[in-house]
Amino acid sequence: MLSPLLEEEDTAANKGQQNMRQILQMNQEQIDFHRLSYVQEESYQDQCRLDETASEGTEELQSIHMTRN
Repeated sequence: MLSPLLEEEDTAANKGQQNMRQILQMNQEQIDFHRLSYVQEESYQDQCRLDETASEGTEELQSIHMTRN
């Protein structure tokens, strides 16, 4: 059996480790959130570029169609 002082130190060390794990987990969650936000922003920008390209293609096809008629 540990002396009361050693038990107290052991309990404090365990609590410190638990706190550190919680902090690391929260940090990882924040990193994951920021990565997801970045990927979503990139995806949104890609979609905007695709929409713009599609719109330009549609305008060009309409122009060709009108000049042929």
